[in-house]
Amino acid sequence: MSPAESTVQEADEPSNQSVVELTDAAVAKFISFLKDAPGDHIRLAVKREGPSGFMYDLQIESPPWSDEDLVDKSNGFTMVVSPRDSIYVDGATIDWETRPDGTEGFKFHNPNAIEQ
Repeated sequence: MSPAESTVQEADEPSNQSVVELTDAAVAKFISFLKDAPGDHIRLAVKREGPSGFMYDLQIESPPWSDEDLVDKSNGFTMVVSPRDSIYVDGATIDWETRPDGTEGFKFHNPNAIEQ
């Protein structure tokens, strides 16, 4: 099989492309959230916030994803990212952290983000 043939996928086969890295703590939380959720996958998106900023958006979804979406099933659950949003999060890491004040949440470490 030539290299070109090995990258061809069937239309109904997910792409299984990882766009972001996940820590073990983040993986455990995503799996926990999906266990009792009405949806079957996590969608990672980037939304415009204000005139010059962006924010990350994580949603539990059940509708099927589109053929263009990047689909990663490698961590015991499915994460989906649109091609447009993948540009902003490529190479980022998602972690779950507990802060000193007791609040918890996902923390994004993104080398593409510009600090303001």
